[in-house]
Amino acid sequence: MLKFEEIFITGMFGRFNVSLPIGDNKMILVVPNGIGKSKVLSAFFYFISRQWKSWTRFNSTR
Repeated sequence: MLKFEEIFITGMFGRFNVSLPIGDNKMILVVPNGIGKSKVLSAFFYFISRQWKSWTRFNSTR
């Protein structure tokens, strides 16, 4: 079983670096609307499911 320790996105929305730690394969995101929760989770899903076409839609540098 894979164990993820962190989600790191460089250049989210072209200007933010996002680092989200994952403990015991669990993560809870509680932030205001419009911050990018869905974008981060979608990017993570596309990455782990190897949907590279969908992954490249995200505006990040890495």
